[in-house]
Amino acid sequence: MTLLSPLTVRFTPFKVLFMAFVLTMSSFIVNATESTEKVVEVPEVSAAEKAIDNINQDIIDLSESLKQARGDERDALQLQLFQKNEELRSRLSTAISNKSIPHETLIELVKTQEMYSEGAVAYLDDKIIALNEELNKAKDEDKLSLVNQYRELQQYLDVSYESSWQNLKWLKSLDIQDKDADSEFKDSVDKRMRLLSASIEYLNQQSEIIGSQVSSSPESEKASLQLNQLILKQRLNVATESLRTLITIGDNLGLETSEYKRQIFEVTGSITHDLLNTKVILSILSHWSNSMVDWFAENAPQHIFQLFVFALILLIARALAKLTRKVVSKTVASKNLKLSHLMQDFFISMSGKAVWIIGIMVGLSQIGLNLAPILTGFGVFQDSCH
Repeated sequence: MTLLSPLTVRFTPFKVLFMAFVLTMSSFIVNATESTEKVVEVPEVSAAEKAIDNINQDIIDLSESLKQARGDERDALQLQLFQKNEELRSRLSTAISNKSIPHETLIELVKTQEMYSEGAVAYLDDKIIALNEELNKAKDEDKLSLVNQYRELQQYLDVSYESSWQNLKWLKSLDIQDKDADSEFKDSVDKRMRLLSASIEYLNQQSEIIGSQVSSSPESEKASLQLNQLILKQRLNVATESLRTLITIGDNLGLETSEYKRQIFEVTGSITHDLLNTKVILSILSHWSNSMVDWFAENAPQHIFQLFVFALILLIARALAKLTRKVVSKTVASKNLKLSHLMQDFFISMSGKAVWIIGIMVGLSQIGLNLAPILTGFGVFQDSCH
């Protein structure tokens, strides 16, 4: 598997990692040279091995140039170093598949890559922790540039995890299986997935809270809230993409990932082939049912009381409607009014219905229904404003 580097972002310093890589490769080349000097007949070096040696030499030269580089020149050299290592990995992958390099040499090259990937993961973890602290303390106007750096570091970290997984597969194909390394990498992936899952949960909650604040805040405060919401959404997208990458690795390692797939579905709403998995479907249904139970447990007493008040108001309205009909019926039956039976029935019916309508509206207001649109529809709200 050949991993592509992100080309559209600036590059975080990898001097320490590449120097460690260069020193390891330099010692490997020197040892190989010394060992060949001891034998009389030097075996012919294959074209694939020559190509890898040339790339190693390019990495050494670039690393030396990096010591004196500054600014944009340093960024350009760092990009070249990353690309050279990816080119080396591509050549190494082909050599392993074709067995075009001696077996022992391949093992040494892969182990060197393994050391580099482990160092990269440790280095990037520390950088991300430090950047997160800086992000939390930074001013709103400075956070967008820091989020771009955060995205860049996460992308490099994802590439490093994929490289580590590829290294283990290469060693296995070379009949070298380090069970301790496999176990450590599996634990590392599991731990990072749990960390990303917690970050996604937190960022999603914060985004929803700020979203509700934006809708109810005055115009003077909306700009700041919208900027914070944008930053949270960008960080959420970065964490989600990183979790997607690790889920793929976790599936290959035999880790349980259905809960993480459910979480990504609920956060992004995107439907993928992962949702066809029975465990993922059960996880989604289980989460929804648990949410319903939790909601019912938290809100049931309040809603039951509201329904009781609503029913009580309807009973009172019913009694008042009957009383109103009796009063109106006696009033319209007065000889002084001289109303026809049809008009009497009309006034009696309308009086009872009016009481019923008022009672229902009062009851609905007690259970939290906003009556303003209803009153506006009848014209009552506008009349009351006048």
